[in-house]
Amino acid sequence: MHTDASGSAVAAALGKVHDGKVERPVAFASQKLSGSQLGWAIIEKEAYSIIWALNRFRDIVYGAHFTVFCDHNPLQYIRESATKSAKLLRRSLSL
Repeated sequence: MHTDASGSAVAAALGKVHDGKVERPVAFASQKLSGSQLGWAIIEKEAYSIIWALNRFRDIVYGAHFTVFCDHNPLQYIRESATKSAKLLRRSLSL
């Protein structure tokens, strides 16, 4: 699953690897961010895009082993250390 967030929207693409090397698309989704979401920091938007995509594709990915790809390296921060932001802590626990 590939996820991304911009200043005004989140998006995700779900793919499946065939023959061990070629990834084929299975589903695409996007959503515009609401008024309050537009004010979030980019790390919060990127974390939200992953959680939103997992909920959106729940029926497909539930119980499956998969990898999430995103282009925001600071997201590893919420995985590796205790965050001071309550919102990021909730996102981390959700993941």
